[in-house]
Amino acid sequence: MKISPFFSLTAIMFLLTLAGCAGPRVFVDDNLKNNATEYVVENRQNAFKSTLRFGSFEFTNIKRGWTTTASSKPAIFKTQNEAKNKMSFKIKHNRLESDIFCASQAMKKDINFGGIQMSDDSKDVFTGRVQINNATSWDFIVKNPNNLNWDDPSNGYATNGDKRIEIQDVRKAAGTTPKFMPSTILGYSFVFDKTPIAVVETAAGKGGVWIKKGLDPEVEFIVANLAAALLLRTDLSSDLHWGNQ
Repeated sequence: MKISPFFSLTAIMFLLTLAGCAGPRVFVDDNLKNNATEYVVENRQNAFKSTLRFGSFEFTNIKRGWTTTASSKPAIFKTQNEAKNKMSFKIKHNRLESDIFCASQAMKKDINFGGIQMSDDSKDVFTGRVQINNATSWDFIVKNPNNLNWDDPSNGYATNGDKRIEIQDVRKAAGTTPKFMPSTILGYSFVFDKTPIAVVETAAGKGGVWIKKGLDPEVEFIVANLAAALLLRTDLSSDLHWGNQ
């Protein structure tokens, strides 16, 4: 039997409040942790009123809704009117800059998602596009981001048509996972060329990001974009209607 996401998340928040803690931290494998830079996410609680950042990755112009027509180009989006819980933001890092457009329930039915099984009427999907200046854009999709059912994982990928980054949910906590939240998604892991290269923590209060050192600059930049999108998706939850996303 599937657990109601709304009921489960509400219960978890209530229990965490009673426990007087910020919740468990996401598990990061030692092989990655020992070779990664760990970033603390700043301004997450007020992301839509200020600038979100971790390390030298700075996210600006964070807005609910789109100010440009991302769906006018070939992409995975439906029309803007069909897409739910829309948001956009910019990211700057060194000389790289991008525009990101994200939405829930925005999947086109005729798009081949390369092995990710999803019915045409699926309503639990998070998708987006990263448009990098003077470079090929990346499309991404994550299915079931609100699903607490172990048997139906929340996974996805990002691709520019050449390179592909796998996105996998992480439900294991650092230390002991609390008994009342055994299937809660604590974050996401990113895998490139069969190697884990990053983890983003989405469940804890402020969140954290671990990115492997020495990555190709474009791959590192895309991972930062994906981490930010997943962090901000969580913060859109106050506007979500879980049964009708």
